[in-house]
Amino acid sequence: MHGLLALSAIHIAIGPSKQSSYEEYAIRHQNAALTSFRLVVDQVSPSNCEAFFIFSVLAVRFAFGIRQVSTIHWGNDSINGILEIYALLRGVAVIVAPAITWIEQGRLAPVLRRRLRYTASSESGEMPEDIGRALDRLDEHNGAQADLEDEPVKLSCCSVITSLRVCFRQSSMYPNDQGSVLFWLTAIESSYIELLKSRDPMALAIFAYFGVALHDSGDSWWSNGWGKHIVEVISCILDDQWHDLIWCAKQHVGASYSTSLKS
Repeated sequence: MHGLLALSAIHIAIGPSKQSSYEEYAIRHQNAALTSFRLVVDQVSPSNCEAFFIFSVLAVRFAFGIRQVSTIHWGNDSINGILEIYALLRGVAVIVAPAITWIEQGRLAPVLRRRLRYTASSESGEMPEDIGRALDRLDEHNGAQADLEDEPVKLSCCSVITSLRVCFRQSSMYPNDQGSVLFWLTAIESSYIELLKSRDPMALAIFAYFGVALHDSGDSWWSNGWGKHIVEVISCILDDQWHDLIWCAKQHVGASYSTSLKS
């Protein structure tokens, strides 16, 4: 219940009425929800597995939504924000995994089946032509790096580009459904996450297209603006020599071409 109240309060705080005072209520309820969750996190059972699953969904949406309220601001930490959500998603997956069989047999089975379609690679969906060409250029640039010391980086980035293609195709098959984009975030390799943490330019250029995928995946109130902001922040972090590789991403989301954010 606290998780639901927290998400409802954030919705009011960032909604049309902009009642920012609800941010305090949201944080209070979310802290209470997390406290209760931690007490039973190792006690998943058939009787409570659906509550675990629902809370995990609410928690992810809260993590996206909380950064849109006035006192937190976007700032230049949207990359760190996504990394925190990545850790949350991976943690939730580990916690919920033992209960999957029970959930499949319960009332939430249709929801779970809809999400499981993202576990299979899809070649049947269509990708925007400009995005396809942009990913081709990223792949070529990544492959052209000659330094043998960069080989692990090349392999990790190559794998992520391939999975992004699948993500875009799946998004075209299921428009206005952010499941494929969020699944991509949970499925990427930990080695690539480390590259993002170190602000590796190749990894950041690729991640700009995750911003495009998130931007195009639907107009949910809790994720509104995230995709565009990710692209803008990456544009500020990268040197000019990388901007040709993310030009398509900036154009696709309507990103600002003049901003002072730095990381």
